[in-house]
Amino acid sequence: MRPATAGACGSSRGRGTLGIAGLFALTVALGLCSAAYGQGAPEQAAVEPPKDRGGVVLLLERAKEVSSKHPGRSLEMAIAALEGARRLGLQDLEAAASNRRGVAHLHLGDYPTAFEHLTESARLARALGDPEAIADAVNNLGILYYFWGTWDRALEHYQEALTLRRASGDREGVAAALNNLGNVSEVAQRWQDALDYYRQSLDLYVELEDVARQASLHNNIGLVHLHREEVDVARGHFESAHRLATEVEDLATLAAAETHFGLVFMTESRFDEAIAAHRRSLGIREGLGDRQGVTISRHNIASAWAYRGETAKAIRELEEALALAEELGIPQLVRDSHGMLSRVREEAGDFKGALANYQAYRDVESRLFNEASQRKLAEVRAELELDKKDRQIEQLELRRDRQRQLRWVLVVVTALLSAILLLLFGRFRLKERANREIRAKNLALESAQAELERATCAEVAHLSRVASLGELTASVAHELNQPLAAILTNAQVAGTLLEDAELDDPELAGAVQDISLGAQRTWELLRHLRKLARRGEIEPQKLDLRTVIEATVSLLATDARLQGVALELDLPPTPLPAAADPVSLQQVVLNLVQNGIRAAVTGRHGATEQPPAESETPWVKIVARREGSNISVAVRDSGPEVEGGVLDRMFEPFFTTADDGMGMGLSICQRLVQAHGGEISARPLPGGGLSVEFRLPADDGAAASADGHPTGPD
Repeated sequence: MRPATAGACGSSRGRGTLGIAGLFALTVALGLCSAAYGQGAPEQAAVEPPKDRGGVVLLLERAKEVSSKHPGRSLEMAIAALEGARRLGLQDLEAAASNRRGVAHLHLGDYPTAFEHLTESARLARALGDPEAIADAVNNLGILYYFWGTWDRALEHYQEALTLRRASGDREGVAAALNNLGNVSEVAQRWQDALDYYRQSLDLYVELEDVARQASLHNNIGLVHLHREEVDVARGHFESAHRLATEVEDLATLAAAETHFGLVFMTESRFDEAIAAHRRSLGIREGLGDRQGVTISRHNIASAWAYRGETAKAIRELEEALALAEELGIPQLVRDSHGMLSRVREEAGDFKGALANYQAYRDVESRLFNEASQRKLAEVRAELELDKKDRQIEQLELRRDRQRQLRWVLVVVTALLSAILLLLFGRFRLKERANREIRAKNLALESAQAELERATCAEVAHLSRVASLGELTASVAHELNQPLAAILTNAQVAGTLLEDAELDDPELAGAVQDISLGAQRTWELLRHLRKLARRGEIEPQKLDLRTVIEATVSLLATDARLQGVALELDLPPTPLPAAADPVSLQQVVLNLVQNGIRAAVTGRHGATEQPPAESETPWVKIVARREGSNISVAVRDSGPEVEGGVLDRMFEPFFTTADDGMGMGLSICQRLVQAHGGEISARPLPGGGLSVEFRLPADDGAAASADGHPTGPD
């Protein structure tokens, strides 16, 4: 349920999609009144100004009745009523007519003119001391600021309207004002405030037995809980909205409830059910002729297809949504359609199409930014003109008291002529200023386009280097595979000979076993690299992450001991179950521990270099913990303090400060962790050193005793 007005378009109870499927900009949900109500009634005879009070009242009532469906006709009636009220000197009706005229301009999307008349209505109502008229005017001004995205100003006006409604005992007006406050708090992401206002409004509508508005408020409350990731609570409110909307046959609210069910299913990765819910919403909106809602439903369906990896279906839905948005002439929906198409095509590997959609997205975004600037300029100009008008009225009232008839007429004429000259001069200056701003923005746009071209060239060069590196990796892995297999075979033969010779030399037997394990580990890594070079997929296994860490650390124990580094393990007594590729995780842990040993020994993490203190033993510590639904593994070292600039870039491909480094180790770690649905980060330790930590989703179905060791070559 959108803001409730004294007849403004904000009283519509339909809601757009928010949250999981991708939030559209506020102007998509709010600034479309002109598209929904921009067509007036059929041509009719001109409306004559009424000649008595009863005629003005009757004309205002008729204007209110047709304001939603025929705002153009409502505007004609409001203008005639305003002229009649002024001729008759009826200031109370003049305030009501100004308010009605402002609402008509609000429906038509002419916000600067609406602002002027609504402000005039509020001024007249305050001068008369009429609380009801003041409440109507400030409520509609709040809606105007809501459409403009000026949340604080909208809240101020809605709070004043709420105070006036409560003072007059208007319970329905109080409920509408509370709902409006909830709307503004929601779009401003003040979730708790929004819930408080919505619940108070819902309680009042329950007392008033207004079932349709109860359904809309359940939708609103459910969306706020969904924003706060309270999915079960949100589902309950959506079910209530669906039930109540079905009871009163409110199809718009029913369509919104189906959309919200789709969002809930999306959060739970139940994509088939999400698509079904969005399609039900689409069918209802098509039946209602709500073309804007149809566009948004197609966006939601496309999002579900994209999450399922069926990009072709997602692209087809988005192309239909884009065509409808362009036909409707709604730039916000056109922009968002291009944006989603760009992302989906990029995931599908259609980089040329993705680039074209992204460029179109930027073009529409630039136009919207210019429109927002012009809107703000119109608001400021309207305030300035109203301020001038108020001052002129005050001057005229003072002179009317002091002078008589002819002198009063001459003063008024002189003042009007002066105002016209000032307006003409001001308009000329504003036009010149606008031209200068347009030229400046064109220059900025050309500069931005040149910068984008340079960035694109750099990215193409980078991708070429990455492709070459992949080919080189595959070649090296292939060439080393046979010698490494020979080493492993010879080590196994040597071990067998030692057993046959019955030699009791533990060190020799341990060395042969280390050679065999090292060769086996290296062979598995080379096999993994070859699979990555062939763009192979990760093959997850159920394992205990403690086993992977212990196996990896055992490979580095000798190297750490030779370099004088204390290698410590801090593992929990209970299993750390995960579904992952053990070779990939061993590669991640191996890289991080080797980096820690190097930093602890050489005193070098990045650009800052300092030798470790002789009095302290260098150390590297691996800490693993279960944190809710995630598993956290941190590799900490006693190296030096790390500069902030190095922290910001250390996961970038080819970034390194080492003389002989390639800058790919941490980048590969990041890619492997992300391929498992995890994330990796780094932070400095107090007093020096670095902690690199990665998190993976826990898999409680994984066997706690899973091996986690890679197998050797056949």
